[in-house]
Amino acid sequence: MEIITGKACKVEKHELKSYMGGKSYYCSFELKGKKIKIKSNKPVSISENDNLVVAGNRGRNFKVLAYRNNTANVSESEPFALLQVLTGPICIICGLFEIAVSPYDSPYKIILILAAGMAVVLGISLLYNGIIILKAVNSIKTFTLRRTALSSMKKWYIGVGVLFIILVTILSAVFINLNHGGTALMWSSEMGIGGLVKALIASGVDINIRDINGKTSLMKAADGGHTDIVIALINAKADVNYVTKAGDTALMFASYNGNTDTINELIKAKADVNYIDKEGNTALIFAALKGQTEAVKALIKAGADVNIDKGNWTALKYATQKGYSEIIDLLRKAGAR
Repeated sequence: MEIITGKACKVEKHELKSYMGGKSYYCSFELKGKKIKIKSNKPVSISENDNLVVAGNRGRNFKVLAYRNNTANVSESEPFALLQVLTGPICIICGLFEIAVSPYDSPYKIILILAAGMAVVLGISLLYNGIIILKAVNSIKTFTLRRTALSSMKKWYIGVGVLFIILVTILSAVFINLNHGGTALMWSSEMGIGGLVKALIASGVDINIRDINGKTSLMKAADGGHTDIVIALINAKADVNYVTKAGDTALMFASYNGNTDTINELIKAKADVNYIDKEGNTALIFAALKGQTEAVKALIKAGADVNIDKGNWTALKYATQKGYSEIIDLLRKAGAR
């Protein structure tokens, strides 16, 4: 950033132009032999021989970010810059959130991500412009008759801005990673936010849409043991027998974690208790492997086959290896060999 001081000369008549229904005011003058042009949404109060302090960036033309003279004090850049600093992060967060919750298998995903990407770019641009304008305004306000070196200017605007962008990016990346390209319904189902789930169901969202791993909202709710949400999703016609890319079902997730109430609701909804995933596991094998006694009881009661084996490994063998005596007795009473 460069600061120029001196008396304005060759001040040209203020020029009014219309741009998309708005008005812009222009003032051109020379300061220490340099041609400078100021654009504002208000009349620029600079007259011949005004003492000026101008802060800006030198490119092809000198871009004025803020100015001060003996009549106008500091330019009106500051309120606009503050607005940019506030709206920039909002655009970034909204864009990143849209990328995170865009349905993985939606036909409009590319369009949604492009729109979200544009919002992020716009937000970064607004934030950057706001920060450099505020920095210019600050340097103008603190400028004295002796030239202030760039190193003595306050730089915390840029520091805070960069740290904020880094923080938002990290948090958004974590959210995207944890959510695996899921939707708002998937996220709220996983987190157990029943009110939001019911509101989203009422709005007509796709109940059976899958994330990047093939998990549905029902699977996420079953995994977390959120039985009320499982019931709401089942009532909304969620498919209880959908499988992930690994071949797992909602009943398997519930069985692995011992969510007995959820297991019973899924069984009532005709979940396949004997479904075998790509590795040969069943819901009963998962429950026996993790020592989920009540889950084993519920699955046996629902007719789970106790002798399905995974490469000669059955639910009974897993329970025996782990030493789950109660589960061993339950399986043997059910005819496990």
